[in-house]
Amino acid sequence: MEHSSEAALLLSCARTQIDEETATRIRRLVESSLDWSALLGLAREQMVLPLLYRSLSEVVPNAAPSSVQERLRDGFRSNVKNNLLLAHELLDLLDRFDQNNIPVVPFKGPVAAASVYGDLRLRPFVDLDVLVHPEDVTDARSLLLSQGFEEQKPLPDHFDQPASWYLALTEPASKEQAYVRDSGQKIPVPLELHWDLTPRHFQHPLDPTHLWQRLRTITFLDRQVHAFSPEDTLLYFCIHGTLDQWWPLRLICDVSELLYGHPELDWKWLMGEAKRLRSERLFLLGLRLAHELLEAPLPASVRERAYSHGAVDSLYEKVTQWLLRPASEVAGYSITQIYPLIAYNLQVRDRLRDGLGSCIYHIRQTLGAFIYHNSHCPFKIRGET
Repeated sequence: MEHSSEAALLLSCARTQIDEETATRIRRLVESSLDWSALLGLAREQMVLPLLYRSLSEVVPNAAPSSVQERLRDGFRSNVKNNLLLAHELLDLLDRFDQNNIPVVPFKGPVAAASVYGDLRLRPFVDLDVLVHPEDVTDARSLLLSQGFEEQKPLPDHFDQPASWYLALTEPASKEQAYVRDSGQKIPVPLELHWDLTPRHFQHPLDPTHLWQRLRTITFLDRQVHAFSPEDTLLYFCIHGTLDQWWPLRLICDVSELLYGHPELDWKWLMGEAKRLRSERLFLLGLRLAHELLEAPLPASVRERAYSHGAVDSLYEKVTQWLLRPASEVAGYSITQIYPLIAYNLQVRDRLRDGLGSCIYHIRQTLGAFIYHNSHCPFKIRGET
């Protein structure tokens, strides 16, 4: 698929490892006729603005107009402020869990930024995610409530009659509960408490018990914290990216940065585990996207498998059709927008029947969201007279 100059530049900059060939491509692209406002909007929506700022600053520090440089710098600083605040909130929470003898593992968010990207500033995130054992959920919930967190309701207070319709159609897809707390610094602290990692509709899910057994210890802001192994993290990234249809681009960056930072991955185990979970296609798709779009390194045998698998070819084409498009064109509540998702979900799992659950889930979500967004009258599209 041919990209616009803005999209091509964004792909060249959305990485921490820039070789001379990539740097030359960046220099060539910034000399073309760029729509800088469109580039900034795309970078924000795809959640890679910090990477764009860093790459342009290092390769072509004065290429962008001064007003664009200022907007990039302001966006970068705002992200740094948000990330640092949430990172320190996470450390405080981990201390509270430890004091109450509740085992917990942070993942995504600040841990991914620090351990996968190597720099807390470079990966935008909006909330904290922690995993606990199922038997500790009640205690974890009580602890969070005692620390000022509030459980998030699935519907706003004004939503009345259609509520039961919406809840019936969009029953919780994952074993998680969302919370939020006021940080006192004009930035809320959203948190998701998980006791599983894959939605109910995902057949042959990751087994959290095995992930707990393979935990490692990493250094995070001069502290030692538990984290998933690199192999488990890569598998999770690919499943998470698949469930979100690999949008925004940051999901692919997560896979790419992990591949750049961990050349010692146990590929034999990874390929075997992906097949055991009946998720070889989605795993290869994530690797293919990271390699082809962001030039992430792959062993020759894995690369050959990712490029020779017919279903992965088709899935790659589907994803790249919507990847760098605006959010409004990717996900919505119309029937025409659900068709591509159905085709994608039917194909992305190794067996057709494993994809049916995801298809049913997306259809239910679409119907539920339609009711939600047209709540004044379930039988009239809002805006019609």
